[in-house]
This record gives sequence, C-alpha cells and structure tokens, in this order.
Amino acid sequence: MGTLSTKPAFGKPAGRELPFPESIEQVKDAAEPFRSLLAARFAQAGETPRAIIHTPRFQTFGLSIPENTLALGQGFWWVAFAEADGTTLVREASFAETRVVELSQLLLHGELRLDTGAAETSCVLGFNMVGADLFRAVVREILLGLPGNAAIQAGDAPRSAPVLDLSFKLRSAMQESMPAGDALRGLASWPSVPGKGGRELVPAGLLAIADRYLCVILDALPPREGQPPAGLSSWGKVVTYVNRAYPLSWTLAAVERGSELCLLVGLGRASSLRIGLPSSSVLALERELDALREPPPKSLH
Repeated sequence: MGTLSTKPAFGKPAGRELPFPESIEQVKDAAEPFRSLLAARFAQAGETPRAIIHTPRFQTFGLSIPENTLALGQGFWWVAFAEADGTTLVREASFAETRVVELSQLLLHGELRLDTGAAETSCVLGFNMVGADLFRAVVREILLGLPGNAAIQAGDAPRSAPVLDLSFKLRSAMQESMPAGDALRGLASWPSVPGKGGRELVPAGLLAIADRYLCVILDALPPREGQPPAGLSSWGKVVTYVNRAYPLSWTLAAVERGSELCLLVGLGRASSLRIGLPSSSVLALERELDALREPPPKSLH
C-alpha cells in the first residue's frame, strides 16, 4: 500500500499505511509489477508519462477494489490492475477512442469508468475519494484531448443557456465538471422524483452540451443493485461525459413515475446510458437533443 506522507515519492518514508491514491512523479518510483509494464509501454511510445496515479487495494461498502495504476500519455490512457491470482490485467485506449468517461462518488468511494464500446479496452477504476482531485485532473486531460467538432467550430456563436435557473448544487457541479473555456451550446435540467423508502426514484440532474462532449450530471446516485442502503445515495454524484465524435442516437420512454432517456454512443457495439427524469422535463430535453441533429453550415456540406 501507499503511505500517507508529505513527500510525493511513492513508498519512501515510513508512515501509517492508508489506501489513498497518490501521484507518482516518475516510472522508477512505481512498485512492481506496474513499474516494468509502465517502462515498457512508454519506451514503446517514446515518451514519459504525463501523469501516473497509483491506487492501493482497499475495501468499502463491501466492495473490494484491486490495486491499480493509471497513466496518461500523449493522447492515450493506460491502466493496469493487480489481479487476485497474481496476474496483471492491462487496458488502454486513445482519448479519441474513448466514447464515455464517467466519474461517480459516494462518500469515500469513487469510480472512474472509461468506456470504448469494447470490453477488451474498457475498464472501471475504483479509488478512495481522498484522491478524487487526481482523477478529476485525468478527466479534464481526456476531455481536452477529444476530437474537435469542425461543424460547430465553423458555426455560429454558442446558444444562450439558462445557467442561472439551475439549483446552486447543480450549477456548482457543472462549473466544477466542465473545463473553463468550453463553450456551452445547450442545457436542460430536471428536478428529482421522490420514491419509496427514503431513496429518490430519480435524482435531479442536467444535460450540458459542449463542442466535444455532452456532460450529464446527477446529484445523487440512481437506484441500482448492490448500492448502499437508502439515504446514502443523496451523498453521491455522477458526472458522465459522452464523446460527440461518435454518432449519437436516443429514445425516450415512459417508465414508473417518470421517463427514461436511453442514449446510444457509436454504431455496432454502442456504449449506452440510461437516465431517468420527470415526464414534465422531457420536452426541454428533447429540444436540446434535437439540436444535435441540425446539419452543419453549408460550407461543410
């Protein structure tokens, strides 16, 4: 495990061992088996890692999170997991190939999902939220490295969006989650829908449209199997980014006490998102989604 210390280097000073993610400055400071794998991969790329994050194994809410190391190269991410049988599982993909990036949190447990639409290159990293800022920085690097949308860049100025109509919590979450300088092309939000047993049936949320991605923010964890007891979900948050370089399609269907948006990203083995929202918010969301179907300027036909 890593050590809690004022020094940035991995595992050098003696201290109380805690399962916190930490930034590693150089490949040589990583522990095996990650050090050898990192050295080989970045020697092949002919570069040094732009970031390395090591997460020790830890348990939370009955979940066992394997030890893992995440590294960023020029335009790609690389992840290695230490498996229980002593083997190491490696996943990697370019930023452009990454269809969905999702950062979720519940109290001390965080997850980063990197979805390429293919199981052999997608992964989910669990981590202790003490190191959340390290992973937020990784997400920002990936967002900034997504392909641009030429049709939008050649088009008109950003459309106005009712940011001030958002609740303080959602407005703050959006400002924290979207890199400064990214133009806001559209925005739709919705209130929560109360359910039974103290758990929200549908958490409040928003859909923000930027040039390179869509950003969906839920201010509580939606109900799902294996989630902690009712009442804790209100302490969670999920931020999902969708790469707009891939074809997008969607359906809106009526469900119990509301509606559900199913968003498909890419063709063939498409990545998917399911988002619950009140029926009263469907029209506003549809208007923003329909705007994504607008043809590019004539100069780009």
